[in-house]
Amino acid sequence: MVLRKQQSQSTLEYVIILAVVVGAMLAAGVILRPNLENAYNAASSD
Repeated sequence: MVLRKQQSQSTLEYVIILAVVVGAMLAAGVILRPNLENAYNAASSD
């Protein structure tokens, strides 16, 4: 029984870490989007 609890606990930890990483990537995309659009527009106008 202890082994099963540790397994499910480690699975939950991986899910939480994955959620944090995905959230950080989405936040970075939202924050950096205007800068990236400006860079693409400047590069395409040259």
